[in-house]
Order: sequence, then C-alpha cells, then structure tokens
Amino acid sequence: QRGFLGCIRSLNINGMTLDLEERAKMTPGVSSGQNSLCHNRGKCIEKSSGYVCDCTHSAYGGPNCKK
Repeated sequence: QRGFLGCIRSLNINGMTLDLEERAKMTPGVSSGQNSLCHNRGKCIEKSSGYVCDCTHSAYGGPNCKK
C-alpha cells in the first residue's frame, strides 16, 4: 500500500464525494474511546499503519511500556 503526501480539498470518485476528514480520524488497531494503549506514562504516537508507544519518560519499555 502506498501513502499520499500532500493536500486534498475534495475527492470525487464516480460522482461520489468521499469524506476524508472522518477517515483521517481513524487509526488501524485503535478503537474510539479506548483506554490508553501505552502504560506507565508512555506516550501514544500515531503512525500511518497504527501507533507506537514512546517510553522515554517511563522506567518501563517494550511495545506498550509495560516491561
């Protein structure tokens, strides 16, 4: 899958306008209203394919700052 870097004002495909603003608010692997996926003061950082936890301000490490 290839990403897009740039700006889009309006996108019409076959006469249908796509609501890209709503799609931009969705992150794969993260549910709306979900508790923090990063623990012990870890900071959740959104990526194009999901998220990562920044554990630099925590004494813990690992994918979710639990180790």
